[in-house]
Amino acid sequence: MHERTEYIDLFDDAVRALFSDAVRITLRDPSVAAFFVRMRRAQLTAERRRTQLAEEGVHVPPFMILSVTSRCNLACAGCYAEAQERREESDMTPAELLSVVRQGNDLGVGIMLLGGGEPMTRAGDLLLIAHNIPDVMFPVLTNVRSWTNIS
Repeated sequence: MHERTEYIDLFDDAVRALFSDAVRITLRDPSVAAFFVRMRRAQLTAERRRTQLAEEGVHVPPFMILSVTSRCNLACAGCYAEAQERREESDMTPAELLSVVRQGNDLGVGIMLLGGGEPMTRAGDLLLIAHNIPDVMFPVLTNVRSWTNIS
C-alpha cells in the first residue's frame, strides 16, 4: 500500500468531524441535515477514491484552490492578485472550468476553494458548476462588494 502523508489523514479526520457535528447540530431542520448527510457521503466517496489512487501510486490532494479569474471589482492594497502584476489573461471558458472541476471530482478532490481575482465576477458560471457537480464543496474567497452585482 502506498504511504499516505499525515496531512491527508488529518484533513480527512477534520472533514469527518465537521460533517458529524453539522448533522448533529442541524437535526432541527431536516432539509439542512439532509444536505450535510449527502455531502458527508460525497466526502467519504472522494476519500475512498483518493485512497484507491494512492495504492496505485497516484497522490491526489483532498483540497484544491481554483483561481477562476484575474478580474476584480476592487483594487485593494496588499492583495496578492494585484501584487503579482500579471499581464491580462483571459478566463477559462465555462466549459473548460467545468472540465477542470469534473476532473478534480473524478480524482477524489472533495473541496475546491474558489478564488481569483474576485470569483463572484463569474457567479453565473460558478453556480451552474456547483449545480452540475453537487458532490463537491465550493467555499468561496470573495469580497462583500461583489455580492451586490450578482444577477
